[in-house]
Amino acid sequence: MGVKKSNLVSIKSRVIVIVSALVAIISVLAGGIIYQKWNELSANRKSQDAFEIIREMHNLVYELQKERGLSAGRLGSKGKKLQSEVAAQRQHTDLQVKTVAGLFIQFRQKWENRSLLINLQKVDGGIKGIALLRHRVDDNDSAFHLFDSYSALMSLLINNGREIGAATIAAELINEFNSYLHLIWLLERSGQERGAVNGILGQGSFNVPVLLKVNGYISQQEKLLNDFNNSAQTAHITMLNESLNNPISMHVLYLRRVVIQQAELNDLLNKLHSFIGYGGLIHSFKNYVIRGDALYEQRFHIMLEQFKQLAHEIERLSGLGEESHASLLMIEETMERYHGYIDTVQEMRSQGKGVVDIDRVVKVDDGPAFAAIEFLRQNITQINQDDWWQSATKRMDKVNEVVAVVEQNLSADIQGRLDSAYYAMLYYLLLGSMILIISAIFAYYLINRVVGSLTGIANQLKNAAEQGNYNLLLSQPRGDEIGALADAFNKLIRERHTSEELLRKLSSSVEQSSESMLIVNSDNVIEYANPATLQQTGFEPREVLGQSINLFKYDKGIAINIARRVMKGKSWRGRAQIHRKNEGLRPVMLAISPIADDGGQITHLIIAQQDVSELEQLETQLQQAQKMEAIGTLVGGIAHDFNNILAGMTGKLYLARKRLKSAPEGVLEKLADVEDLGFKAAGMIQQLLAFARRDTVQVENLDLSRTIQEAFKLNRAAIPENIKIDSDFCNQPLPIQADSIQLHQALMNLLNNAAHAVKESVNPHISVLVDPFQADDLFIEKHPGLTSRMLARLSVEDNGYGMPEEVVKHVFEPFYTTKEVGKGTGLGLSMVYGAVKRHDGCITVESHPDEGCRIELYFPLIAEPETESEGIKEATLCHGDGETVLIADDNTVVLDTHATVLEDLGYKVIRASNGLEAVGCFKKYAERVSLVMLDVVMPNKGGVEAAREILEISPNMPIVFITGYDKEQTLIGEAEREQSIIIAKPVDIESLSLVLHQQIHNG
Repeated sequence: MGVKKSNLVSIKSRVIVIVSALVAIISVLAGGIIYQKWNELSANRKSQDAFEIIREMHNLVYELQKERGLSAGRLGSKGKKLQSEVAAQRQHTDLQVKTVAGLFIQFRQKWENRSLLINLQKVDGGIKGIALLRHRVDDNDSAFHLFDSYSALMSLLINNGREIGAATIAAELINEFNSYLHLIWLLERSGQERGAVNGILGQGSFNVPVLLKVNGYISQQEKLLNDFNNSAQTAHITMLNESLNNPISMHVLYLRRVVIQQAELNDLLNKLHSFIGYGGLIHSFKNYVIRGDALYEQRFHIMLEQFKQLAHEIERLSGLGEESHASLLMIEETMERYHGYIDTVQEMRSQGKGVVDIDRVVKVDDGPAFAAIEFLRQNITQINQDDWWQSATKRMDKVNEVVAVVEQNLSADIQGRLDSAYYAMLYYLLLGSMILIISAIFAYYLINRVVGSLTGIANQLKNAAEQGNYNLLLSQPRGDEIGALADAFNKLIRERHTSEELLRKLSSSVEQSSESMLIVNSDNVIEYANPATLQQTGFEPREVLGQSINLFKYDKGIAINIARRVMKGKSWRGRAQIHRKNEGLRPVMLAISPIADDGGQITHLIIAQQDVSELEQLETQLQQAQKMEAIGTLVGGIAHDFNNILAGMTGKLYLARKRLKSAPEGVLEKLADVEDLGFKAAGMIQQLLAFARRDTVQVENLDLSRTIQEAFKLNRAAIPENIKIDSDFCNQPLPIQADSIQLHQALMNLLNNAAHAVKESVNPHISVLVDPFQADDLFIEKHPGLTSRMLARLSVEDNGYGMPEEVVKHVFEPFYTTKEVGKGTGLGLSMVYGAVKRHDGCITVESHPDEGCRIELYFPLIAEPETESEGIKEATLCHGDGETVLIADDNTVVLDTHATVLEDLGYKVIRASNGLEAVGCFKKYAERVSLVMLDVVMPNKGGVEAAREILEISPNMPIVFITGYDKEQTLIGEAEREQSIIIAKPVDIESLSLVLHQQIHNG
């Protein structure tokens, strides 16, 4: 048996050696040939893929050129003229970017050429900068200098396309490829010229420095044309020359020359402006008028001669129309008139005349001259921006047609080489495959005859499966040994697959969990931290793994309690503070559970922690909102009771004055003063009610100075007495359209912030200023949302601790505050900012540490409205003629007072203490009652409900509601409002008498 086994192994070994040697020889011979052809095929495929990228990069350059040119035109015109064209073009560019990016990904997946990948990475990085470049251009109204970045990006695309082509294109096609690149460069430089000229045409500012750059683009185009003619095919050269010699190209050349001429004229106008403006002729003449210094007279004469020479140069330029010529002549006549004033000024000074007298005669005004210069500047433009853009684009399209032909030819040449290599590769591959198949059949025949049994192999595979080596899946054959091998092996594979799937799910759940998960060993060393932990704490993986759990600086007291409980095998859950990298402590919800081994020994801890800082912030905001709501409710209740008191008091005072007509004059005046104070107190209550009605916006025409003055009086009492407050309110009206409630709230927030800022100052001081303000060009440029130059300004300044620049940048953000926790919500200045923006105004902050702070609010002024009679005006008493009035009020004093007043006015009065009683009285005396006066809020039945029942009985009955609440918020239905009137307590008697008279006689 042992001999047979030895012979079997020996024969098998010899057969395997012979067959292996034969297959190896054949494989080497066939493989060498196939490898050579494969390299040729790969090189051509790589050339084809690379050229596809280069071609799409060319298309991207073309789209970028359009985007750059249209963006320049839009910035130049400073309007929305080209906004839609720019947006549409950006969509084209983005589609092309996606195409190029997709080709990049495919190329990286297919080829591993380091030099090519480096070039692709450079291009990819440049393309990703397109969004940032657009953002910078859109945020800068004078971003023409940023268009050099467009040029750099397009140069990057073309240069790296050249490098990619040099590394992939066959040597026989390099010359043709270079002529193709010359055309792409020609398109790029033509696009740069088109975009630059389009920008200055839109801007209307033609200057020589910018056109020098354009001339550079033109020179480079000429050089590229020469290079193309030296390297391209004759047919392509002829096609390009025909494209560049058509009428469109000739028109573009004409437009170039006109732009240069316009730039020269524009520069002369700039010089003319400097001769007339500050430091020039008119400025020198003004100084001479004011000071009488001969130096300014001499300077005026010198500059006048220079001005004449400059005006002569402008007149010599062609294209100056009659109106432009008249404007220039007007400037010259103005300067001559000022020249003639020199003698007049000298004579008046010799007579002892002052500057005011001289100015009245001379009347220096530089406005017409500057207006004439601006007219000249506006009328030198002879080129239509659309004409230039369309003509230049058509010229580029003609060149692009030649590029398309060259691309097609070059692509066809590359495809031809690729097809040739492919067929050669296919031929040798088939030949080698046939030889290998024949060799394999022969080898199988020999080995199958030698190998008589697979029992040993089956046992070996079975042992490997039991040891966990699962690298192969076996199908069940018919043989017993192979069947046993497949059964055992497949069983192990299923078990392993089930375990790995469960482990994968568990690992994925922990990795993707939004809660922080940590695994800590018995030595308090972190062995695992999921991504949520790193995101929550701000640490890097290398800064956490292998470190002590003390890295997060949990509270020591909590740590001790956790240790005692967890070491007993129990879980712990509660709130704690965790250290976040470079940001201090943040609140978290902790859940800690122990992990024990088979012996019950705790080996690890699982720590789950959830950031609850946002939850705590929301809780704080909710508490603040509840406080504000409670304040509004409290104000409404106080106002109702206080208005009832004031109603009784003012009514009694009125009756007292009526009864004491024969009293000394001083007594009546004092009673009138007390009554006036009562109505002023009512006005303050109305302001408190307005504050409680914080969500209502009621825009009206009002005087800012008067409104702020009233709000200042109301808020002054809330400022500690140790703080000195100065106020300066403009005497002249400052009419604006605004909501007085929001203005009151804005002033309150500013004063509260100022008071908090100066509480640590040695001499705390706050200043409040209201005055008119006229915005200059610089101010308008900084605040483009303003609709008017004439503004009203509210300024609040303090000498507190001030703010650094990084704090000033965030002061208007909601919930941003530098105060301690619980000291502020961070909503004050954001509410002020929102109120100012809703009124089409602007806000500025000037503050430095230890130098105080000044916040200024600006509102557009409006034309002062005509005074119209609104509502009820004071009038003489209107007495009744014995009509009957039903009056209902649950306040006995108010009811008695109003009833007495009405009786004094000549009315008969029926009294009711609530709505239910009022309805009963009306049913009983309906035929006699001429008017019903109801308190809105009463027990048993309110005034509104009582009014509905009364109106059902008598639909035309006049109703007067009287309330101590905010009458704007009184819940009265639309039907009741249409035939009733609402009066707020306390009531002016004269007004009340007029209301009753109107309601009874007009009803």
